[in-house]
This record gives sequence, C-alpha cells and structure tokens, in this order.
Amino acid sequence: MDTYPKGHPNITIEKIGGRDKRRQELETAVKATSQPGAFQSLDEHFFGTEYKAGTKKCNFPISLVTYEALIPDPKPDGQKVEKATYLILEPQFEWNKKWLTYTFEKPEKANKGFRLASEPDTYANTQYFYCLSYQAAHTKIYSKMYVANKSGTYAKLTDKDVWETFHVMKCNEIIDDQTDYNDHCQVMHGITPAEMTAEDNIMVNAALPLKLSDAMNILSLGTGDHDNILQDWFNKLVASGIVIKSTNKNSSDIQINRSKEMLTEIIRVTEGPFNTRLQLELQKRETVRGDLKYGFSCKWSDIEACFYAALGKDQAVDRHNSFFKDQYSLGGNTMEFIISEVATTVERCFGKSKTNLYRLGKMYEIVHVIANNIPNEYRVMKDHIQQKASDALEDIETAKTIPEFMEQLTLDFEAKNRSKDYKKVVIPAHKKNNMAANNTDIKEKAISVTGW
Repeated sequence: MDTYPKGHPNITIEKIGGRDKRRQELETAVKATSQPGAFQSLDEHFFGTEYKAGTKKCNFPISLVTYEALIPDPKPDGQKVEKATYLILEPQFEWNKKWLTYTFEKPEKANKGFRLASEPDTYANTQYFYCLSYQAAHTKIYSKMYVANKSGTYAKLTDKDVWETFHVMKCNEIIDDQTDYNDHCQVMHGITPAEMTAEDNIMVNAALPLKLSDAMNILSLGTGDHDNILQDWFNKLVASGIVIKSTNKNSSDIQINRSKEMLTEIIRVTEGPFNTRLQLELQKRETVRGDLKYGFSCKWSDIEACFYAALGKDQAVDRHNSFFKDQYSLGGNTMEFIISEVATTVERCFGKSKTNLYRLGKMYEIVHVIANNIPNEYRVMKDHIQQKASDALEDIETAKTIPEFMEQLTLDFEAKNRSKDYKKVVIPAHKKNNMAANNTDIKEKAISVTGW
C-alpha cells in the first residue's frame, strides 16, 4: 500500500495509539504552528484526542511531522532552533484517494446508517494507519514552511540543519452524522466516502470451479505484477469458496477439504522453479498444518508469505539482469508508442512508484538514449525530446511523470506542426550491452520488439 512501517532505518516514525495521551500534545503543537494552506480550512474538524468506547470512529490515517534544527555556527555547540509540528494534509490526500475504500454500515434503525471509510481489517495492511505513506515521507512542503517561518529569527538556518520525526495514527474522530462526517472527510482527509471506491464485495459460489489466470512468466515480472497476481488469486479463491470470506483478508481461512485443489491449480498456472519453492515454503511454515498431498489448513497470510518467499531474492537479480541487458532495445514503432512502452517496461521490472526517483530517472535515461536513434531527417523531434529528457534528468525531483511528459510532447509538437513525426514515423532501435557503450558511436539498425 505504498507505506513505510515503524522501524524503517532512514525514517523516524512514532506510532500513536487510540488511547495515547500524546494525541492531545500533538493537537496543541499543531494548532500552535497554525500552518498555511489546507490547514486553515479545517473549520474545527480535527483528529480524535480522547478515546470513547462504543462509538463509531473515523478510519482515515493521520500523519504529522515535527521539525527541529541545530545551526552549526557558532561553534562548538551551535544554535538550537525550537520545534514545530505540522499536520500532513495535501500529500496524505493523494494516498487516501488511491488506496482507501468505503463501505455502508447497515442501519440499526430505519433511515439510519453511515457511508464511511472501510474498516482497517479489510485491507492487505490492516495497520496502514501505523505506517507512513510514501507521499508523506518524501514531501518537502512542510520542511520548507519550517525553514521559511524560522528564517526571520535564524538567518543562517538552511534545510540541511533540520531533522524530522513523523507521527502516525488513526483519525478516531467520532462519527455522529453523515453530513458532518462528509465535511470532516473533505477538509481533513481530502475525499468524502461517496467519492471513494466501494469496498470489494465478492460473491461466493462454492460450486464454481477454480480457474486461475496463466502466470508462467511470474519470475520475470516486477513487484506490481506480483501484487496483482496475488490479489487475483485471492478474489477467485474467495469467489469459489476455497478461501472463507471474512472482513480480515490476512486471517481468512483456507478450506482444508479444497486446499489440494487450490495448490494443484497454482502449480498448473506457474513455472516449475516457482511452484516447487512455494511448496517447500508451505511445508516449512509452522502455521500450515496437514499434508500438501491430501489437505492442509492455513490463513491467507501464510499463502502470501510463502508466495513472496518463493519468488526469492535471486529472482530479482535475474529480472534486473534481463532488464539491463535489453533496456534500450525498444524500437520498430512510433516515438509516442516507444515512450509509453518505456514506462511500462521500467514499472514491470521495478514496480510502480510516484516517489522513487530512480525509476523515473531510468525512464528519462532510456527515452534520451532511444531518441538519439531518431534519423536526422526528423531532427526537430530528436532535439526536442532529448532536450526535454535532459531537463527532467537535471531536476528529477520536480520532473513530470511519463504520462504527463507525453501530454506535454503532444502539445509541443502540435505547436511546431510536427505531430505526424511524433505519432506516425517508425523509429529504429539499437541494442547496447553495457553502459560504457553510451559514449561510443553506435550504428543505427532496426530491432524487433520482443520480450515485453
């Protein structure tokens, strides 16, 4: 779910429980900071600071960050800058919109009931609210606010003098009224329940035969595809009644009388090295009880753990070797299509991420190298794409995503009356065996697109 857990080696994350007294301290600190932006529109909406049993509470995650600084001059002790705490809003809004779902709580009385964010147990990460989203971890919005706010008093303060501590928790604001809750969600969490994706409600038919999709190339796929395969398996296993439907995905039980059917189907649709390791991992796991040949019982969390263990670290090495060998071989199509394939190819190997700058930088590197193979008769297109790719590589932290980059190229070439070159001209490709080849003269030749 694109999050960092507490204990991450490079990020300090404090977990704040529902009954933790630090909730009140953080509320006081945030209100004292009174940060600009979305915070000024909260209109008394906030996270819960006191635990009240027996009440319906908001399930959205809350992230905060506390900054403090030490200016090294004057030496030897330096000058300490006082702390300030910020409520992370806009970056957290992005994560909420991508990952969270809503459910409708059945009414206890006529004309009552709430449409609200789904219960934590319905997600793959049942404690997502004790994790820090990638967007919150990598944003620079609030550190810049801190430095700007303190610079009047501390003229020598720079962002290099600042360190941060994140705080994560569940909102826990009490829900009494749908209209008020909608207002709360809009200003505090960036989205109302009605705008969210509905929670999956898988229809179960125990008579339905299990048929999984082909996954024979599972060892050559990236993390995003692995997650999708596992989710597809779960949905089909629940639909066929092999996995018992429950509100907590991880604790869902595998039906012992149909477990052999599940394992046989997984073996059928995956390659030998993977399914052999999967069976070994299942045999080793203490919480998997029974015999794989006849029937066994376990939780879905056991299947997930054995699935990823079976992929192994050596699979990542092979996948990366294959990628680096063939990364520049895309060709035989229009430049518009090739650029879209670059994004797909990198994400297939390394997974999707809006915050991992290596992935984005690699995409722009490949675009730059392939653009060099555009014939000179289309020099305008060649120079423009290489220049824009270079600009992105020079400032990768603010670079557009590849879809945004493609939209901008379309507008640029329309303005230059070169849309036909970008969308219709077939570009040849070359294959490079190592990075050193980037600095040598390479003859242009057409290479067919294979393996992607």
